[in-house]
Amino acid sequence: MAHNVYFEVDRSNQERYIIICKNPECAFRLCASYRKRSDAWVIGSISQQHICVNSNTAQDHTKLSYDLICQEILSLINCDPSLKVKTIISYNVTTYNYTPSYRKVWIAKTKVIEIVYGNWEESYKTLPRYLTALQTYAPDTVAILETLPAHAPDGTRVQGNGIFHRLFWAFQPCIRGFAYCKLILQIDGTWLYGKYKGTMLMSVAQDGNNNIFPVAFTTVEGETVAGWSFFLRNLREHVAPQPDLCLISDRHASIESAYNNPANGWQHPPSTHVYCIRHIT
Repeated sequence: MAHNVYFEVDRSNQERYIIICKNPECAFRLCASYRKRSDAWVIGSISQQHICVNSNTAQDHTKLSYDLICQEILSLINCDPSLKVKTIISYNVTTYNYTPSYRKVWIAKTKVIEIVYGNWEESYKTLPRYLTALQTYAPDTVAILETLPAHAPDGTRVQGNGIFHRLFWAFQPCIRGFAYCKLILQIDGTWLYGKYKGTMLMSVAQDGNNNIFPVAFTTVEGETVAGWSFFLRNLREHVAPQPDLCLISDRHASIESAYNNPANGWQHPPSTHVYCIRHIT
């Protein structure tokens, strides 16, 4: 890459490694072999230097692979997993004088995050143990996990396994602190981005200095009536049982339906549901 040339692997096994220039008019050829006595790879011959040079150094290089980019950005992502793809592209331009595609860098970053933090499947498998540890070391923290039954391809149920469905959690300091906040709760949702989709619903309050105070969080399948009912029911039962609360939201029909359902507990003790003025505007 430093000399702006391209090659392809002609042979690669446990004993031989041979590369040739991708340009058929160039006779460049390099042969290396593994030496058992020294336990090392040794270059046996190089036919000649490349006689072809690509003058275009502004584009991607075939040898600037996902794995190479992963090695380069591993320490960077380890320090800052929120590092943007455009920043990583600029880093590669400075290092190699090539501009890798956005897709290639995005895949490399995804692989590095998997190396550092584990993959999506392992994260979901770890979730029950994490919640158990959270409730053990942060007593009175509320964590309610709902799962769906897992089925084999033939339709039979797999015993002992479940599929993630919904999760509600509220940290103990947030539950205790809400008792000293204004009797106002603001709720909203945002999409989750990643391999598995979903929606995070959240509730915040205001303290005496008009600062935002986080109260409770929920991960559900989407902004459905069932999803909002799961959130509002647990929010009322475990976090905000006080009477005369004011619940502020947008005009989503699912919120209206979940709030008006007596089974979710917002009618007794009494509360008030109002719309956010920004959404009305």
